[in-house]
This record gives sequence, C-alpha cells and structure tokens, in this order.
Amino acid sequence: MPVFRLLPIVLFVLVLLMPALSGITGYTISPPLAENRVLTARPVATDYFNEEKLDWLGYSTQFNGWFSDGFPTRDFWVRLHGQVQYSLFHDSNRVHIGPENWLYYRSVLDVENPSLERISQQERQAMAQRLQQLSAQLAARGITLYILPMALKDYYYPEFLPASGKHALQFRFFDLYMDELLANGAIKVIDSRPILRQAKQSGLKIFHQTDFHWTDPASARVFQALLAAMAEQEQKPALANQWQVETVEMGNWSGGESNALPLLWPRTETTVGARFTGTPTEFTAQTPLPAGVESAAVTSTSREDLLAPVLIFGDSFFDGAERAGFLNFFQAYTRSRVWTYDLVEAYRNRQSGTRYLVLENITGAIYGMDAAVTKLIEELATEPAAAPTMVSP
Repeated sequence: MPVFRLLPIVLFVLVLLMPALSGITGYTISPPLAENRVLTARPVATDYFNEEKLDWLGYSTQFNGWFSDGFPTRDFWVRLHGQVQYSLFHDSNRVHIGPENWLYYRSVLDVENPSLERISQQERQAMAQRLQQLSAQLAARGITLYILPMALKDYYYPEFLPASGKHALQFRFFDLYMDELLANGAIKVIDSRPILRQAKQSGLKIFHQTDFHWTDPASARVFQALLAAMAEQEQKPALANQWQVETVEMGNWSGGESNALPLLWPRTETTVGARFTGTPTEFTAQTPLPAGVESAAVTSTSREDLLAPVLIFGDSFFDGAERAGFLNFFQAYTRSRVWTYDLVEAYRNRQSGTRYLVLENITGAIYGMDAAVTKLIEELATEPAAAPTMVSP
C-alpha cells in the first residue's frame, strides 16, 4: 500500500526530470515537429554585451524564446497537448477536423480565403488586365503566357468540411476570378475546374485528406491540358497523348496538415500517387544555378521532337506535375517558385529559346503572383522587344 501512495510522487518527479534526462542522454521520446516557422535562434552574447551596449533585457528575451522553442522533450509535450485536444474534443487550433480524417488548414479557411473575398470586381479586373498586358509584352518577344490558377480542397471537397469550417461554402472569389480571366479573351487560361470535377466524378482522389495539396494524378490531368495546348501550338498534337501516368495507391500516408495538428499518433490515409510510364528524357542539369532559378536543365542530346523550352513560375502544386513527368516533353526548362524567387530574375536567366512562361498558383498566392507580374511588366517596359535577354544552356 505505501508503494502505491508513493507512485504519484515518483511519476511527478520523473516528469520533472524528463527534460534534463533527455538533454543528458540525447534520447528523444517523440519525432521532431515539422513547424512552418523559423524557431528562435540561440542568443549570441556579443550581440547584446559589448563596448557600446549592455542589453540584459534583449538577451533574456532572446534566451527565453530560444529555450521555449528548443528545450528537451518540448516536441513530446506539444504533441501530447495536440493529442488530448484532438482525442477528447476533436479540435485543433491549427486545422479544421472533418469526418474521415479530412483536414483543412485554419490559416487557409479563416485567414487567406476570407481576405480574397474582400477583393473587389475592379481589383479582379485590374489583375486580369495586368496579365493581358504581360501576355502582349511576352508575345512581342516570341513567348506565350499560360495562366493556371488553382483552388484548394475546400472548393472540391466541401462535403467533408466540419461545422467549424462551413463558412468556406460562402467563398466565391475563385469562381469570380476565373470567370474574369476567361471573359478577358486575350489571356491563355487553363481552367482546372471542369477537369478536376470530372476526375473526382470518375472516382479519382484529387486531393489528399491529411495534406492540402492535390494528388499527383490530379495534377497530371490538369497539366495534360496545358501540354496539349502547347503541343497544338507547335503543331505536335500527338505529343500530349504520349504523357501516360499510372495511378499508384499509397497506404498509411500522412501529410502536412496531419503534422500540423500535431499528434503522438498522426492521422494517416490511403491516397494515390502517379508513376510516369514513358521513357524519361535525359537532361543535363544547369550548374551553378543563376539568380531567381530553383532548377534548370537541357536535354543531353538535341530533341526536335520535344516542345520548346519552358519557364515555370509556380508554387508547390507544380511539384505533383513534375513528379508525374510533365517536364519530360520539353527541350529545356527553368523552374522558379513564387514567394521564394524573383520572377524578373528567373525571366532574365531563362533557357535560350524559351517559348513559354507558365504562371501557376493557388488562391493563397494570388497577391504574390500579381506583385511578380507587375514587376515583370515594369522590367519588360524597359527591355527592347527585339532583343530579349536569354541565357544559353
């Protein structure tokens, strides 16, 4: 009996000692957290204490932030808190939790999308007019602009929204924006809406449950429409039909929204990936990479049967198309990423002979893409159309 009375005290002491024991032994009791933020750095004493200043407050504030972000066993306690909140209350301060493990980022449904709803018709028209102006500027330089905006899974899977996320049913920006682009008539737009709706209706899983990205097979369906438009432009229509992908089932898969909960036992799903079934094109990667470029390559041997070089300026949704084999159908490519790289620099350092610029973005990147478009318009206004700047492969 005395042993049982001591048990709570022993457990309490062990809990208190857990951080110290973990720090000394290096043993971790849970996987590290994947956090979409920069953790506070350890303070450097010379930054706060030198001949010019003696900043105890600044040092202690930085130290406190660093310790709070990185003390031993922190990840376990954060996961334990998330697990209790999820298991007992089916709630999270980071994601909306729908039925059957369908997760939706709160930052998207509660912050990003509502801000887009406040964009007026005049602003949408101005965005479309800027794209039209850029398209004309590029056409004068022999480059065709293609626009590929993307909505997220709350748009395509509203049936799994929980009560806390039902306000997403009122969002109208994406349809209004797409209709504005299509009504313009002077912009080449790939409308993903009918493609993805048909794919979903056919039984294809087009978005992950535990991640906010679309599935790779869904990405391939949309980018095949883009490839077909380009192939038609170069009078190589059969090329688009050569892009064949196999849908691959992936079990026990867990994505970013599951990691954001976070839990001791992450939510998993059975989802689908894509495998390119054709013969991969042999590329020679460009090194070193110039400013504004995430990746670039040219075919190892001359391939006139492929499409002219392309510049892709997009976000993580293009990753799916790349994994599915989209880039295998171009003589060369340059890839850059919105928010991370500068479109003007990517344009300056594109591959020689680039004939296409593809702007792909999700709704949350509308502002970033519009800012990049505006900057490129200003750049092209100072560049002679007859002498575009290009980098030879």
